[in-house]
Amino acid sequence: MGGEAVHALGFHFVWTPVVLNALLMVALAVAFSLPFSRRRYPAGAVRLSKRKPPASADPDHETIVHALRSLDSFVDITEDDLIALCRDIDDQRKKLRTQKSRGER
Repeated sequence: MGGEAVHALGFHFVWTPVVLNALLMVALAVAFSLPFSRRRYPAGAVRLSKRKPPASADPDHETIVHALRSLDSFVDITEDDLIALCRDIDDQRKKLRTQKSRGER
């Protein structure tokens, strides 16, 4: 199947397009994520020095690991991002409580 020209190429006939397409997809993912400062691809490329140190009310490492394992699914998020998410949720809850206590909507 494919003739002598394809057989002469060997596995390069298959591997070359696969590798080139994979590299192209990763390069495009990195390029498209550059304008967005809150979410970068890959997640390891984010500079951690800009982040706030965790507060004492934040969940600890064991709590986060337990919560992630209970999902029984892969989640592409860093521990620091989860802590920031918890902070945002707490801030939003506090705002809603103060609005309700004042009778605002």
